[in-house]
Amino acid sequence: MKIKEQTRKLAAGCSKHCFEVVDKLTKSAQNTVLRLQIELTKSVTSIRQGEADVV
Repeated sequence: MKIKEQTRKLAAGCSKHCFEVVDKLTKSAQNTVLRLQIELTKSVTSIRQGEADVV
């Protein structure tokens, strides 16, 4: 019986730690995605501006 209890406690602790790590990575990933989206928007805007100049 003690082994089952210890396993449950260990699993609960591990899952909590994993969720904390995922949350931190998610925030970092969101910042990265936002930066890439801004850069892509700038690139598309400059390309469209260049196409307008050519026409």
